[in-house]
Amino acid sequence: MKTRPPRLLGLSLLAPLALVGACGDAAPRQDVSLTFRATMGSETFACGQPFTGLGVTGDQTLTVRDARMYVHDVRLVTAAGDEVALELGENAFQHQGIAYLDFADSNDTGCEGNPETRLVIEGSAPEGDYVGVRFTVGMPFEQNHQEASVAASPLNITDMFWAWQSGYKFIKLDGASTGVPTWRFHLGSTGCVGDPMAGGVTSCTAPNRFDVELMGMDLAADSIRFDIAELVSDVDLDTFTPETPPGCMSGAMDPDCTEYFEALGLPHASSPAGVQRVFTVD
Repeated sequence: MKTRPPRLLGLSLLAPLALVGACGDAAPRQDVSLTFRATMGSETFACGQPFTGLGVTGDQTLTVRDARMYVHDVRLVTAAGDEVALELGENAFQHQGIAYLDFADSNDTGCEGNPETRLVIEGSAPEGDYVGVRFTVGMPFEQNHQEASVAASPLNITDMFWAWQSGYKFIKLDGASTGVPTWRFHLGSTGCVGDPMAGGVTSCTAPNRFDVELMGMDLAADSIRFDIAELVSDVDLDTFTPETPPGCMSGAMDPDCTEYFEALGLPHASSPAGVQRVFTVD
């Protein structure tokens, strides 16, 4: 993965592409580019930079040094509510309908990870007027439990694989708060049954994938906002429960995860799912 795409392309429809098959005219399609933008509230996210005014008290500080995720099952929505699949192109950042997004540029001071960023999903769909997008954050179950080191790109990014859970990290945020210098938020499936190395995982008690629906989009101008400040808005960033990881590693028994999950619209332990509010139209 050596290319580095433009950072803020906006959600745009590229020139329609008419496909002509050997047996006659095929349905015309259009290329579609969905751009993501990470923020810290009203500010654009910058890897390695401390941001203040965060957390449950509204005055906590967090420095995020790595920020990445996987999404899949991307669909476009018409004004009538009908949806069509966005057929993702195959490249180093997209494979079999799964897209990898990377918001952290390790060229920035204090940033970790790698120097490559990826802020866009590219694909094609039937020509039409689309006013919304739906997608799922995470990895499909069928591809979540495999040997990452020999998988095709971008599923071969071992930093995004949980050896102790034998599955992928759907969202990976690493950083430091004032009180928790090793703060982490890693989202992935937990409570999985079976032997992942033998391809034998049969189920996970907490899949921890969630759907995002964004309507009222201007497909020519809007992007998809990932607001880290909203993710941690009800979290005490400066403390964590003893004998649990600092931050949240998706543990079902970790009480510190409840507020993160609620912001993503996920249930956690006995807490019901909230309403997803971390992804919005930008």
